[in-house]
Amino acid sequence: YTWKNKVVTIPGHGPNANEIVLLTAHMDSISTSPNTIAPGAEDNASGISALMEAAKLFRFFKFDRTIKIIFFTGEEQGLLGSAAYVADHPEELDNIVGVVNLDMFGYDSDDDRCFELHIGTLAESHLVGSCFTNVIDNYNLDLSYDFITNGAIPYSDHASFWNVGVGSIEVLENLFYHPDLGCRGRTDGNPYYHTVNDKIEHMNLPVTHAIAQAGIGTAASLALPMGRCFATDP
Repeated sequence: YTWKNKVVTIPGHGPNANEIVLLTAHMDSISTSPNTIAPGAEDNASGISALMEAAKLFRFFKFDRTIKIIFFTGEEQGLLGSAAYVADHPEELDNIVGVVNLDMFGYDSDDDRCFELHIGTLAESHLVGSCFTNVIDNYNLDLSYDFITNGAIPYSDHASFWNVGVGSIEVLENLFYHPDLGCRGRTDGNPYYHTVNDKIEHMNLPVTHAIAQAGIGTAASLALPMGRCFATDP
């Protein structure tokens, strides 16, 4: 079986065009009735909608580095799409500057605008995570976060890149208890996760939008913008 990942490539136009920034999310969903209905509004239409917006926006700009926007399949079955991508592109791994993995964000019932960044222990991942937090600050996105190094989870497609030493981060709702980090021990997990009720009506859309902005801005920043392609947008 071939995992049908979808890839949108924005070629780099500068001296570092061989270097690559990945913006990723998984497009499969699951529920308590996976063969009949699995709406997956947060998990993971939140990430997929951000990738679609990035593809729409990035066509108006030139970047020094190449950007790949990757829609992974098979995440819910064991990170199969991202594992296949890593296995199929060994020549690319040394050129990846960093991976921003957007998976399941935007549920925020207490409206504290706090979410989780799973960074891990690779130095390269810290560079990506620091870029993400700088984008939040520089664009006044009014978000707070748990910046998780030790104890970062390996349960999404970012882990396929950790496994081969590539810097990557996971963007996630405020799910886990971290008393000494930015969310101050508050947790606010989506009770509709992996159910037939993971619907958009349960999401906090302004928070979803702000986190998507941060993810898109991080990928763009890592890719080193060189300017606009057009004097005005088509």
